[in-house]
Amino acid sequence: MKEIHTVALTGATGFIGINIIKVLVRQGIQIRALYRCQSSKKRPDLPGISWIDGDILEPEPLKNLVKGADAVIHCAGLTKASRPDDFFHINTRGTKNLLQIMKKCCTSKYFLFVSSLAARHPRISPYAQSKFCAEQLVQNECSVPWTIIRPPAVYGPGDKEILPIFKAMEKGIALIPAPKSNRFSLLHVFDLAEAVLGFLQAIKTPKEVIEIHDGTPGGYSWSDVIDIFEAVKGRRLLPVHIPPLILKAVGVAGGTISRLSSRPIMMTPWKVRELLYPNWVCNNNIEDRYLSWTPRFTLKIALENDLVG
Repeated sequence: MKEIHTVALTGATGFIGINIIKVLVRQGIQIRALYRCQSSKKRPDLPGISWIDGDILEPEPLKNLVKGADAVIHCAGLTKASRPDDFFHINTRGTKNLLQIMKKCCTSKYFLFVSSLAARHPRISPYAQSKFCAEQLVQNECSVPWTIIRPPAVYGPGDKEILPIFKAMEKGIALIPAPKSNRFSLLHVFDLAEAVLGFLQAIKTPKEVIEIHDGTPGGYSWSDVIDIFEAVKGRRLLPVHIPPLILKAVGVAGGTISRLSSRPIMMTPWKVRELLYPNWVCNNNIEDRYLSWTPRFTLKIALENDLVG
């Protein structure tokens, strides 16, 4: 088992980063967290955290972040943007900056990159390609042992991207933003945070790209999601299927509005391409990776415990 006492963390105030912090703090791990003071996101008020004001593109804050850290967890990233180049500016260049600083002044034993399942298909969107390029940088330039994890769609308390779908279901409407036959894996944010801890504590470090999910073989279809919700909540849903043509039109409109206003919007043409892709099921390659981690939350269990958003 690696001796991990201090962890440097990027993306600390994001949906995933905050949950990672909570898990690591409970283990008594000291955290150095990168944080932009001008950000509207709140910092969690927990002990054992040293907040470092700065940006993933600024060398000096990155030096302060990684110096003396036993491990570096990189989960900062852009998921929506008004221009495709913005994804590469943050997701790819930001990763390169971090790796360069680590090579110069870091004594870390381990680097964990929280990527995205989208990186499996880099041609599908600028976001996917930016994540894939960042993964290539880690594999080719990281100066310490590394692991790349690719979570699928992540949901849970604090999520804002998948939550509208569950909110609509609570009102009796099942919005289906893709063909009903499409399949995808899911992962609860609590399980993702515990998986990060598992990698930090692993006896051996798997130097590879690993896809993790909630343990549901073959993932879910939209019909599965509706059936599970109806069974848990005891109510019928009205399925509302959004045709691909409508989705594409909404994506074009969203992209235009985002570009003209310079404000990031989630629904863009490239996000629609991701939604319409038929297979986002994770490969089952988590086994035999020296981990003690086991996912606890399937969608059914999350719904039963009101932990979907």
